[in-house]
Amino acid sequence: MFTKVVFFFNKCIFLSLRSHVQSLTFVMSTEANDLIQALMKRAMAHKLMRGRQGFVLALFLSLFCSLVSAQGWEVTFGGDNEDQAFLIAPTIDEGILAAGYSESFGSDGDIDIYLVRTDVDGTLIWETTIDEGYEEIPYGLLPTDDQGFLIIGSINDPDGTQSGTPTQVYLLQIDFRGRPLWSRRYDNNGLAQLGDKIIATEDGGYIIIGRTESAPGEHHDILLIKLDEEANEEWRQTYGTDFADSGQGIVEVPGGYSFVANVENGMPFNDDDVAIFRVDSEGQELSRRVYSGENEANEDVTDVVKTQDDHLMLVGSARNFAKAYIIKSDFNGDTLWTREIEASLDDNVLNALTELPDGNFVATGYASLPNLDPGILVMKFTPEGEILWTKILGDEFRDNRFGEDIIEMSDGSLVVAGYRARGGLIFGYDMSIIKLDGEGNYFTNLLSGKVFWSEDGCNPYQEGDMPLKDWLIQIESEEEIFIGSTDEDGNYNIPVGEGDYTVSLLSRNDAWDVCSPSMFPVSFTATYDTLIYNFPVRTAADACPYLVVATTSEPLIECTQAEYLVEYCNEGSGVGSQAYVELVLDEELSFVDANVPFTQTSADTILVPIGDLIPLDCGSFTITVDVSCDVQNLQAALFTAIIHPNEPCEVDPNWDQSSIQVTGRCEDNKIFFTARNIGDAPSTSTQSFVIVEDQVMFLNMPDGIPTLIPEEEFEFPNGGITPNEMGSTYRAVVEQVQGHPGNNFPTVAIEGCTLDGQGSYTTGQVTQFPENDQDASIDIDVQEIVASITEEEARLLGHPRGYQDSVIEQNTDIEYTILFANIGSDTLDRLVIRDTLPEELDFSSLVVGPASHPYVHEMNSSGVLRITFNDLNLLPADGSGSGADYQGFVKFSLSQKPNLPIGTVIENRAAVYFDYVAPTLTNPIRHVVDCEDFITGSCLTVDLIEPPVRDGVSIKVQPNPFQFFATLVVEGCEGCNDLEVALRDANGRELRREKFSGSTYTLHRNNLPAGVYFIEVAAEGQIIQTGKLLVQ
Repeated sequence: MFTKVVFFFNKCIFLSLRSHVQSLTFVMSTEANDLIQALMKRAMAHKLMRGRQGFVLALFLSLFCSLVSAQGWEVTFGGDNEDQAFLIAPTIDEGILAAGYSESFGSDGDIDIYLVRTDVDGTLIWETTIDEGYEEIPYGLLPTDDQGFLIIGSINDPDGTQSGTPTQVYLLQIDFRGRPLWSRRYDNNGLAQLGDKIIATEDGGYIIIGRTESAPGEHHDILLIKLDEEANEEWRQTYGTDFADSGQGIVEVPGGYSFVANVENGMPFNDDDVAIFRVDSEGQELSRRVYSGENEANEDVTDVVKTQDDHLMLVGSARNFAKAYIIKSDFNGDTLWTREIEASLDDNVLNALTELPDGNFVATGYASLPNLDPGILVMKFTPEGEILWTKILGDEFRDNRFGEDIIEMSDGSLVVAGYRARGGLIFGYDMSIIKLDGEGNYFTNLLSGKVFWSEDGCNPYQEGDMPLKDWLIQIESEEEIFIGSTDEDGNYNIPVGEGDYTVSLLSRNDAWDVCSPSMFPVSFTATYDTLIYNFPVRTAADACPYLVVATTSEPLIECTQAEYLVEYCNEGSGVGSQAYVELVLDEELSFVDANVPFTQTSADTILVPIGDLIPLDCGSFTITVDVSCDVQNLQAALFTAIIHPNEPCEVDPNWDQSSIQVTGRCEDNKIFFTARNIGDAPSTSTQSFVIVEDQVMFLNMPDGIPTLIPEEEFEFPNGGITPNEMGSTYRAVVEQVQGHPGNNFPTVAIEGCTLDGQGSYTTGQVTQFPENDQDASIDIDVQEIVASITEEEARLLGHPRGYQDSVIEQNTDIEYTILFANIGSDTLDRLVIRDTLPEELDFSSLVVGPASHPYVHEMNSSGVLRITFNDLNLLPADGSGSGADYQGFVKFSLSQKPNLPIGTVIENRAAVYFDYVAPTLTNPIRHVVDCEDFITGSCLTVDLIEPPVRDGVSIKVQPNPFQFFATLVVEGCEGCNDLEVALRDANGRELRREKFSGSTYTLHRNNLPAGVYFIEVAAEGQIIQTGKLLVQ
């Protein structure tokens, strides 16, 4: 059965400007029976006190700000007074701008324009109010080509006059940061006027539709104002009846404009009717159609769009707001069809409309919940008016919600802007933004609570108990698995759909015990329900420390200094006594200094004392090194960090207490590997090993390492290895003893060992295999040194890179590093990385490690890892500062899901959002799980058996390895004029065969992937010599 897994890493920041409110919480005590009581209380609250139970959820929504899910989220913004959203628009960075009004934040206590910009995940980027000292209200929003926005509305004195001038049409332009660029008020000739919508016109200008008084203090008429490209007025026209009329929307059509309005009919109840006007390019009326309903009821229009098939689509309400109203007409207002939709028993109103790329439509407004409170109405329908689906969002007895505008995002999701009642109050609204999937869904039920360390046993949470950060809670049904994590305060917040679930707390490591019950069932039988549950965790019977370390640096450039950041934590329940970090530097790195006390025991080893590291305590320090000048491009440098003590909390009883370590050296132009038993007891079995030459199996020795007593060494292979003519990289991988704790992987690579007089050697091969850092107590940062940095905006690295640039073993962890640089011209303040992680990885194993700048991270339900750098202050890469001023990085790692099938492909690519521009995609990284075990799995390419060759003939290949082309020179072949060269891959398959004259041949790479290749040169059909070359 297919199981869908979604994740909720709880890092939400409180967005509302009002204070937190203490909420009702059910807590767990030592007895499992208390859990049953909590569930019974919840059920009774749901059945008998729905309003109060809903109020608890409302408080949690205020505290946690959003419902993060595969199906969307909701965020609210506002203060203590009225705050509402009327308008919404997508931004170039895949985020959202919402506009409305606020009574909470202006400087003069009246109504002001309220603007909120979020990113793609609903996280607040900025919020601001526009207050020019009067009452400013927005009614229309139009994106501009410079990533700013035009806002149309009204402005007037709070007392109704502005030096004797009634309300005016108000036009405001803001930039992408919400800063006002200019504003304009249009002459009203003493009449109260406002602008309702604004659109761009084909001549580069704009046209505004709104309303105006017909005479001072008299009814309103429809108002059109045409503007040029500088927003100067070109002409204005008014339209209407002898009664109150108001323009609601306008589109440009051939030869002019079509617009819609509500016009009063003058009947006994003076009800509204829907009118459709067509005018020419100067505003002269060409046609008018008015549609009246039955029984002298109101028919209202609120929005209109020009459809892809060149018609008008209108939405509004009919029969005194009892039915949603949809009209399709031609540009003259002649209807093709009308629809009245009764989505609920009481009000049914549509306020806004959007046409989708597929020609269908979505609309929003409000309709009645079962208790007749208003909820947000969202519906989707076809160009022919067939209703595809209808949703009413909200919870009765506590929710009053209104949808005012709707848009589709680039990923096919829908976003609705509006407002909702605050805390169940009828009066008092907050701006609301809801992101839905393409079918109008989002999760509304909520499981929340706290995970904490109960030091005095499994007791209910008390003030002073230690919250546990980054613990995982799993909620599993037959179809889906939801996983959430705790935040800094130990809180978790996981939205789910209706259904039956099993909830469990996943233990972090062996140093902790989860108090019983660690697992319990829960059912959500309705929407907008909540369960609040606290998990106590106690120290394991044998409290032990669990020390972890991580390290990385900026990219390594030859002949420069680099700074490594080392972070460490005690994630166990016992004290790490006299803890210290051991640092080992590769010979290409020279220690310079540290920002903490240290002891240098040798040229390449530094000890940093930490002292007693108490549970859940963390720290960091930096190490400065010099990068060698005497290196070749892409030569590897390793920086190893090991934290002590690192004894396991539990061990396998079958472990013989031995531990194999492997080292290597280049001595007298030969390569030697050494296996050593660094354990406390003799090894009881022989161990296998393999040696890889670049990407080809060099030696495979089952049971090649004999049993060893503690500290005994065994050197292999016998007599060492003489480097080949390419100066290949050699790596040894040794089998660890059975039952060894953790994921120890004895391996070492020797790079740059050459024969006398041989200047060049192969590089770029070290990173294809993992290093021995699969345990949390050790981290080995491996980088390839470069001569200079290519100024790329964003780059993704994967380690290990993979054998032959992609192949990895089952269960090998993958470490990703994202590099970024500010190659623009302005200082970069904010950067967000969004990485939709491959589903083949175990998201619960995610570890986000060191980074160049402070960050926060979270993961949403779709498996999107989000890393946010705020207040970055990253300078432009204009040469005025060091690389650290304009570059940055972050490293994170994940495990594979256990025992993935052979052939599984793991592909990853991240999007990087630089402030307010469209995201930049990194390069893709691809791994193939194509080996169970490099030692025993027959995964490594075996060198081809060389055929007989002609004595005295040799082939020289320069350069080797190569990136673009290589030159082959055949020497010692007298009379060989017409030669033929064949190229084979590592599996012996022929890729190319070409003839050439003379002794020189140029091999162009073309589309050859990086890897090892074999060449055969033949004369008169007979192979005269073979060789090997490496493409980087």
